[in-house]
Amino acid sequence: MLGITTNDLRRAILDCGDVSSFAGVYRQALCGAPIPIVSQFDAPLELPSPRVLLQHAYGDLAAALSSQETVAAVNATPSGDVDLRIVAVSVHDDGSCRDLTQALVEFQPDAVALGCSPSELGVHMLYAFSMPCAVGLGAQFEIIHGGSFETCFNGSFQPGDAFETGIIEAWLRRIPLLPVGRPLRAGERKRDDQSRYIASRIRDIWSRSPVLGRTVRILAIVDRDGCGEVEQLAASVRQGTALPAHMPPETDARLKGSFVIGGCLGDAENHELKGTGGQTEAQRRFQSEFDRRIEAMDSERLSAHEATAIVATIASRLREHPDVVRGPSVRGTIAFDEIISSLSGLNGGVTRRNICKAALIALPPRITVRRRVQERLLVADIVKETLYAVRFSALEEATLRGASEGGSADDIGETDRTKGVPRQPDTETVGPGSYAVVPESRPNAETAGNPGRMTLSGSDPRDRYTAIKQAVMLAMSDLEDELRAGKLTAGEYEQRKAGLMSRLKSAFASQMRMSDREMAGTIIEMMDAQDKGWNRDINFSRMQVYYHIKGTCEKSDVGPFKQDYHALKWLIDGLSEQGVLRSVGETPGFLLTGFALDILLKYLTGNDGAGFIHHVPEAGGSFTSYRGHEVRRYSPGDTFRDLSVRHTLKEVVRRKKALSEIGNSELRVFLKERRKPQADIVICIDTSGSMGFGQRLTCARLAAAGLARSTLSSGNRAGLVAFNDYGQTVLPLTGNDGALLLNGIAGLSAGGNTNIGDGLKSARELLLRSHSRNRKHIILISDGRASAVSEAALTELGLRKARDLTEESALLETNKAAIAGVQVSVIYVAPRDESVDLFIKNVARSGGGKVHRMSGLADLKAVLHQGDSR
Repeated sequence: MLGITTNDLRRAILDCGDVSSFAGVYRQALCGAPIPIVSQFDAPLELPSPRVLLQHAYGDLAAALSSQETVAAVNATPSGDVDLRIVAVSVHDDGSCRDLTQALVEFQPDAVALGCSPSELGVHMLYAFSMPCAVGLGAQFEIIHGGSFETCFNGSFQPGDAFETGIIEAWLRRIPLLPVGRPLRAGERKRDDQSRYIASRIRDIWSRSPVLGRTVRILAIVDRDGCGEVEQLAASVRQGTALPAHMPPETDARLKGSFVIGGCLGDAENHELKGTGGQTEAQRRFQSEFDRRIEAMDSERLSAHEATAIVATIASRLREHPDVVRGPSVRGTIAFDEIISSLSGLNGGVTRRNICKAALIALPPRITVRRRVQERLLVADIVKETLYAVRFSALEEATLRGASEGGSADDIGETDRTKGVPRQPDTETVGPGSYAVVPESRPNAETAGNPGRMTLSGSDPRDRYTAIKQAVMLAMSDLEDELRAGKLTAGEYEQRKAGLMSRLKSAFASQMRMSDREMAGTIIEMMDAQDKGWNRDINFSRMQVYYHIKGTCEKSDVGPFKQDYHALKWLIDGLSEQGVLRSVGETPGFLLTGFALDILLKYLTGNDGAGFIHHVPEAGGSFTSYRGHEVRRYSPGDTFRDLSVRHTLKEVVRRKKALSEIGNSELRVFLKERRKPQADIVICIDTSGSMGFGQRLTCARLAAAGLARSTLSSGNRAGLVAFNDYGQTVLPLTGNDGALLLNGIAGLSAGGNTNIGDGLKSARELLLRSHSRNRKHIILISDGRASAVSEAALTELGLRKARDLTEESALLETNKAAIAGVQVSVIYVAPRDESVDLFIKNVARSGGGKVHRMSGLADLKAVLHQGDSR
């Protein structure tokens, strides 16, 4: 689809388009042409005189034969020797064409006698020197008398037929060619048997051959169906007996005003040239010259002004095309121009090929077309028309006028349906040679002055990166072609390939600046991929599959960076450098870090999430602490131990009083404050397989991270327990290592059954191992789908067929915790349409705590800050 091909010219001719810009190419391929090259048979054409073939031929014989057009017939007796070869052909038979070409090569005639009338030769010349012939299209014709407008005869042309082959081959060798068939008369139909007339004309040519001073070689090309036996014709020429004088050409000159009316035939009606590999000599020559011309045009360096004008023209024509509902915007035009610049930087300048590639990358996604129209094909046609001066359809201007003046009912209906879609979203008008640059939207409070917002010079990075990537891949493809063709060594190929990849990576690095929102979305996606895989770690291959499924099967908008192989690798490397990901030993896998959780938590909540811990009931009273040396005046109720002797004496000295004069007004006591007692909190997270669906474990991680930050920032201690088949301590109680705690939460993965009882048991034991007097609290985070029980709990409970032992074991451990002074609260992770399970309510009731519902990430802030009970 890149560049223009002869198939494009064929299509344009069939649609009555304009390919006249390549008429000069065909003329060059034929080493000139005796008549102007016909671009299209879309109007009557005047027949050319066959004399022009003789005027451009070489040698004295050509001059002698050219006089035959004006001299009256004389039945002269030839005085020289003649070597005559007659080739009887079926005009549309490719085997005859091969015989004719072989005869021309082997016999090397001095003259060619073509068994047709001057008018027939004229119409065959029109076809032979036409663009339909150059690209292998047939045509229909009809010869009409210029005065009476009566039809003389009609027929069809086929690429590679005998008469076309004879004309082209004789012209290329500059061999004199004359028509020797009976001239046509107005109102007279073409006669089939004209062998005696042809013999007379050939003998007349023979009579003019002494100018060569040697034996003349004449090749006669006659129609097998209209000239009788070849042997009899040859004998008649040699004997010259009973041959009438040939009819003067002036009789045929009465048809001087004749016209050929034709229309091109499609591929289905074309003659298949099996013997010539599907191409005639004219086609082969045109194809070779055409390829040279296009290669020269494609490699020609264009100036910046020329490129800008071409970009504006293409964009304008797309906007005005009748099949385009909405053309490319100014933003799309800018992207088109920038891709041209990128390709030019890679290939060393602006060329037509670069413009064509850039257009096919940038424009199809940015236009809206009517039904039954493919964006890419439409863009390709307009680009080719602009770059190579070809019009693919003669109906284009009429269609444009019809679109502005009114159309069919279907067209009007289509217009009505799309009336609500603005033709251009931009307010500026694009001029013929330039385009205006306007902001896509006004900055608002959320986007103004945000340096972290993902941007790419003011345009959408997903479109820009995709475009640049495609440009680089096209350049890589060209490199591979050069390597296969032997134009590059393996070392040169690797060096240039590395350079292209380096440029692509640099482009990615300059464009990929994630906002908080985009970073949060990426972290959530990686958590989701980790949980769906039921693996502790994730790797590049798994993420590639995840994004492929998400983008294709789920139709999610994941962006080009995550669906592209190279961009995804660079994205993961960048996240590792930022500390969002960490590697897992020597394996190719990686884990999210606590820093990733911290980023996500700040984005979702806006602050550190303190507040949930305030719902922990106070137990064990309070204690008093003193705030340094701050004091106040004595008030009734203060005790002696609160008295500050030093500050009281300072006040007495300041007032210059004796000790006996000291009263309550001089007494100073320390300021004191009442503080809540510290707490030990164990976060008990469900990591069973059921938590891997619906982002449940993602919600659990974030809730746990928020609680951990809140706990440590309040001066309390926190620990972490995870459970599936069994409960296990992930991290013991800590009061200062928040990073270690968040890393532990981030590294959790889903899998296994749900043994809530064993999880609560592990959490209780972790709390009781610490003999501190701090309050103790377990926060259970689970979907409540208990599905397992430990053997020890089973033995303790016994076989109670009427109850669910998995839930009974959890309630048993909750009661044990309550007896030991450990409070149990629950964050219930479940869809909003599910009612809170009675089992979950019983756990919170038995543990003296509350239930907090979390249906999704949107509930995180409410859970951490409001503590709404359910």
